[in-house]
Amino acid sequence: MYGSARIEPGGKPMILDLFKVTDKVAIVTGAGRGVGAGIATALAEVGADVVVAARSVDQIEETAVAVRATVRSMVSSSSTISC
Repeated sequence: MYGSARIEPGGKPMILDLFKVTDKVAIVTGAGRGVGAGIATALAEVGADVVVAARSVDQIEETAVAVRATVRSMVSSSSTISC
C-alpha cells in the first residue's frame, strides 16, 4: 500500500518517504527564477534528476549552478517560442 516507504513503529509510513523522487526525472519550465528555480532546486535536493527550461540563458545558468551543486543529473535549455 505504501510502496517503498519505511514503516514507523505502530504501522504508519514515514511521511517524507511517501514523497521520494529518487531516480525520477522532473521537467521544470520557468526555472530561470522565482518559484520555478526554487522547485527545480528542491526536486534535485530530494533526489530527482532535473531538466530545467527558461526563456534566457542568463536566467537558467544561475538555477543550473544550484541544481548541479546537489550532485544530481541536470539538463538545461533556453528556448524562444513565437506565436
